[in-house]
Amino acid sequence: MRLTDLGIRALPVPKAGQKTYYDDALPGFGVRVSYRGSRSFILMHGRSRTLTTLGRVGVLTLGSARAEAKRVLAERTLGRFHPRSEISFGEAVEKFLERHEGKESTKEEYRGTFRRHYLAKFRLERIDRIRTNDITRIIDKLSDRPAEAAHAHAAASVLFNWARSRRYIERSPLEGVKKPFQGPPKERVLTDDEIKTIFLTEDQSPMSFILRLTLLTGQRPGQIGALRAEYIHEDRIIWPAAMMKWQRRYANRQHIVPIAPMAAAILDGLPTKGYLFPSRTGEAFTNWSNGKRVFDALSGLSDYTCQDCRRTTSTKMGDLEILPHVIDVLQAHRFQGLSAVHSIYNKAIYFEPMRNALHTWEAWIEALLSNTESMNGADLPRPHHARA
Repeated sequence: MRLTDLGIRALPVPKAGQKTYYDDALPGFGVRVSYRGSRSFILMHGRSRTLTTLGRVGVLTLGSARAEAKRVLAERTLGRFHPRSEISFGEAVEKFLERHEGKESTKEEYRGTFRRHYLAKFRLERIDRIRTNDITRIIDKLSDRPAEAAHAHAAASVLFNWARSRRYIERSPLEGVKKPFQGPPKERVLTDDEIKTIFLTEDQSPMSFILRLTLLTGQRPGQIGALRAEYIHEDRIIWPAAMMKWQRRYANRQHIVPIAPMAAAILDGLPTKGYLFPSRTGEAFTNWSNGKRVFDALSGLSDYTCQDCRRTTSTKMGDLEILPHVIDVLQAHRFQGLSAVHSIYNKAIYFEPMRNALHTWEAWIEALLSNTESMNGADLPRPHHARA
């Protein structure tokens, strides 16, 4: 039979499975009809009878499908034909992660980036059908978070380059697309008034608690957002080694942080099982952009990031003359200011110095909140080791 637009619409639907109706005008070209009524243009070609799916009827016209079939046959004749991959984006991600030979922390970062930005949209999409604008549209939406946009670009680029090396795709959709500009190194430290605002804004949203706990503990916002009740043990939080894999500088060790009174008061009012800030799907907190946007509108704050809260804690602790290595251990930096040999051989957790530091820091915050005006240096509470 010679296929026509009208004839394709009238093709009988099989009771089970699928049936192919071939076109007399172009050998191997035809339409495959499934028992559910879907119709796709196909091409059977070569000695091995390779089956290539050209596209869905309705998405492709009959004329464009015939043209594509002729192109495939011409490429096979010239020895340039490479079979299209039937692998989905989700399957490609799993294969890529299974075969990843780099650091475990880097692998986990990739996994998290794919989950946050790509899998919900592309999990079932054939990877060779994903186009440049499909990816750049997602990256462009992260323009208010330059670092996250750069991570999203990097993860997708590595995946598509790997897929190209496996002949799943002919070229990467991000080929020639520049990495988003991350801007200069971050130096933003919150003012005393901004710190007061975060604590005094009347808001019971997860974002308000995450910002306060980030300031109080000095931990990464992502750690706080993924905090689980079972990590909390009386006077301390213990993040397991598996949770720390994505933190490159901490060598996959568990991370212990003392709990001071202000942080304890917040934690006491949060769930006692599972994630303290669960997403709608029951996983770790994900509502970063919208949650912060709502909190900022309520508080009147602007031009800062969640990570700036962590930098503020480190800087203010330094102003309070808390020793640098104590701050480094508290923030899981592993003695960044000391020698590499010291980092290798000194595995002390410095629990008591960290607890003293956090009590000193909370005392400063309490004094700040009790005053209506910013305090000067003479008013600051000092740690036990402060110089006379």
